[in-house]
Amino acid sequence: MFITSSLHHAAAQLRENNQSTEALALYAKALNEYIAQDDMEGVIRVLLEKNITYQHLWFFEENEIYIELAANTVQLAEHLVNHFLDASKELRALVLQNVGQLTEAIEEPQEAASIYREALELQLPNTAAYANTLSHLAHSEWFVGDKDTVLEHFAEAVALLAKNKAALEEETYRVWLAGALLREAECLLFDNAHRTQELLTTTREVLQSPELSPIRWAQLEKIENSLETFTEL
Repeated sequence: MFITSSLHHAAAQLRENNQSTEALALYAKALNEYIAQDDMEGVIRVLLEKNITYQHLWFFEENEIYIELAANTVQLAEHLVNHFLDASKELRALVLQNVGQLTEAIEEPQEAASIYREALELQLPNTAAYANTLSHLAHSEWFVGDKDTVLEHFAEAVALLAKNKAALEEETYRVWLAGALLREAECLLFDNAHRTQELLTTTREVLQSPELSPIRWAQLEKIENSLETFTEL
């Protein structure tokens, strides 16, 4: 189990360093070992992280095949968790969050919001995982017009992440916080340029450099470029 977990962790680090091909190779090894150990939870968690890796590749390469691979991977994880009778609420919520992220990525925010709400019902309130899902929910709510509570949800998510900072690895905390800030910035891009700039400045301070999370840095630069174009109009 320790060897498999080490492979799994190393793969996640490679993914966050934008070494997606190498990450997928390690995920394949970890997946085979989890299967050999009859560790269904391990299998499901690796599938979910492969889904994230494919979504990263889709963001950087803009090749539709990666979103198809992500969809196939997360659908398998969803099938397995639905037939895994011992699955915890936490694992079921994690699967739902991944389904929500994929659904949002293919621009179906209303369905994504519904899935995120279902995940939140399974998660413990006042936890970092709950905060992460809440920020995703707020992002999807904005794009279906449910704007009344969106900013409250973002504020709650950021506050909850800060409250749970000690329970997270430092890198995880910074990546999740940057993600929440960037989601809010994307929502406010065309509505409040000043607040968007504040959020982007804070995100830069959180990330400090591209090395922590190339995907977050690329998302940051993309929104910065959009803001610059918008304010020049």
